[in-house]
Amino acid sequence: MSKQIDFELLAAVCELRRELEQVIEVGKRTGAPPRALWLIEQAQADLQAYIDERRPKLN
Repeated sequence: MSKQIDFELLAAVCELRRELEQVIEVGKRTGAPPRALWLIEQAQADLQAYIDERRPKLN
């Protein structure tokens, strides 16, 4: 992938991770099922791992 595509993908992943944080907060306030929250938290953790892995390569 080109650096521009890598950057755009990383930016989109960062945005998605932030949005999942909001979903988790709302879910906790509204009493979402624990399993659903856990799955969302796992997805968020996977996205963060991807971000952490890719970020140094873009510099």
